[in-house]
Amino acid sequence: MSRLPESRTLKLVSCLLLLALAVPVASIADECSAEAEARLEHSDRDGDITHLQFKVDVSTQADCGKILWDLVIEEQLPNGQTKKIRKPFVITLHNGSVQSSVRHEMPGSHSLVSYEAKIVSCGSCEDV
Repeated sequence: MSRLPESRTLKLVSCLLLLALAVPVASIADECSAEAEARLEHSDRDGDITHLQFKVDVSTQADCGKILWDLVIEEQLPNGQTKKIRKPFVITLHNGSVQSSVRHEMPGSHSLVSYEAKIVSCGSCEDV
C-alpha cells in the first residue's frame, strides 16, 4: 500500500473538511420557516365521549415549503395524571397559509388541559 506525501495528505484532508462544512451551510440556506396557531373551534359531549374540533392555521413565506407540524393535546385523567397526545401532519405550502380542521375524541371522564400547534420542520419542496 502506497502512502501519499504528507503535504498531499494535508491538502486532501483540508479539501474534505471544506466540503463537509459547505454541505450544512447549503442545506440551511434551503430551509424555510413556518408558523402554526391552533384554536378550539367546538367542543361537544355525546354520552361518554367528548368531541373536540380544532382549527389550525399554518403559514410560510417560503416559495414552496414541505411543513411537518403536530397538534399536541394534553388531557387530564380522572386520577389527576395528565397525558399528551401528538397528532402529526404534513403539508406542502406555497408562500401563503392554509387552515386545517382537526378532530379529536377523548373519554368524557377526561378534561382538556392544553393544546398547541407546533412546527416540527420546514424544508424546501426541492428536498422532497
